[in-house]
Amino acid sequence: MVMPFSQPSGFVHMLRHISPDLVYVVDALSGMSGSNIEDIKRWVGQTIVVVGSDGTGLGGLVDTDDESHPTKSKSTEHSSSKWWESADMVGLGKGVEVVDASRLTDDYERRVGGRE
Repeated sequence: MVMPFSQPSGFVHMLRHISPDLVYVVDALSGMSGSNIEDIKRWVGQTIVVVGSDGTGLGGLVDTDDESHPTKSKSTEHSSSKWWESADMVGLGKGVEVVDASRLTDDYERRVGGRE
């Protein structure tokens, strides 16, 4: 279900009332230092923060299968830390995970469709 809202944190109130099992939220809506994600993780079974192609993340997470080495311009370009890189609430089994936008479809099919 896609939920329309008019305020950047408007989805938090709606999620509190419907308590879904799974929610995908773009990083741009995560709030200051992930404050909106911190709020909803109490009411949502699993929260997935989507980062990447829409300018809300680093332009993509590092793929463990990627054997290329980042260039100097990439490392300086991405030197600013994102809240989800050091937050205690993010990680396997902690209720909040981060997915690159380019892998969103695969992630959704795996979680919802049961595809491995």
